[in-house]
Amino acid sequence: MGTRILESIETECGKDVDMIELGVHKSNRRAISLYMKSGYVVVREFADIGFYIMRKPLHT
Repeated sequence: MGTRILESIETECGKDVDMIELGVHKSNRRAISLYMKSGYVVVREFADIGFYIMRKPLHT
């Protein structure tokens, strides 16, 4: 279900933006795995609060 939701958001947002950026707590391993499988990469880490910023380009 999470994959379908992400795909829907990417399709809809892709009409107006070139990339999607999101934040996720490092402890949320299931979400991180889903995002990575969907093409998101970690672009920044806030180690002091255990948080990642992840990004995916929508147009290559």
